[in-house]
Amino acid sequence: MIGVASRRLTGLARGPALFISVLAMLATTLTGCRDSGSQRLDVQGAALDHGYHFTLYADSGADARSLEVGIQSELARFERQHAAFLDHLTLLDAALTSTPGVSGAALSRAHRDLAHAWLIDGLASWLDAQGTVRYFLEVGGDVRARGTQAGRRPWQLALEQPTDFGASEVRRLAIDDLALATAGDFRDRWLGLAGSAETPAGWWLANGSERVVEVSVLATTALEAAAWASWLLRMTPQAALALAERRSIAAYFIVTAQTGYDVRISPAMTPYLGD
Repeated sequence: MIGVASRRLTGLARGPALFISVLAMLATTLTGCRDSGSQRLDVQGAALDHGYHFTLYADSGADARSLEVGIQSELARFERQHAAFLDHLTLLDAALTSTPGVSGAALSRAHRDLAHAWLIDGLASWLDAQGTVRYFLEVGGDVRARGTQAGRRPWQLALEQPTDFGASEVRRLAIDDLALATAGDFRDRWLGLAGSAETPAGWWLANGSERVVEVSVLATTALEAAAWASWLLRMTPQAALALAERRSIAAYFIVTAQTGYDVRISPAMTPYLGD
């Protein structure tokens, strides 16, 4: 049975190319799997303009149906809070029109970029409060997991490692009580200003320097992972890797190079990666 989630299969998620398709294959393949005393529950749909897929196990006689109802209630609550906050930011933007350098619209964009990570962490906290200790939550390509999946095996993700233009290998990553978020998408980078495809070498020569095109970060919460990923994406490869090393950030970078791409891994990420 498949035990690896390898990336972007969920609904509206356009997520980063690096890692997570989430459990469309896993959900159908593992339907027949049973853990003694456990009920498997898969919930999928769309929220906050992103596709989501949640897989969890109701252990020790817990009612899976009650958990599903509770999850839907939590999703509705987060949607209401999200809409209300955006309304407040719209009013703030109107009030700040005469203030140079301050924009409610910029705050709104930042909130939208991180909203799905906020949703993941909120649902994780809610599930923890219900005593659910085995779950995999994916929204918009970002993930948070706890415990184990079917057969008490660890939750695993597949990280892409580009080899040549259009080709890649897989690095496996097992997570427990951790979140993984990605910013950027290396598959979308080779488009010229006129919309024509470029080669990686041509792009590199035209721009004259390396560039981080995608970065994935592992952290204890999805919001922390997403915030660091977004920040590191804006830096030069050298500065981003130096910061990750200095702050012990578990980060996986895809960087432009003359012949295609380089993968650079911070020391804090290395222990989590398999072959």
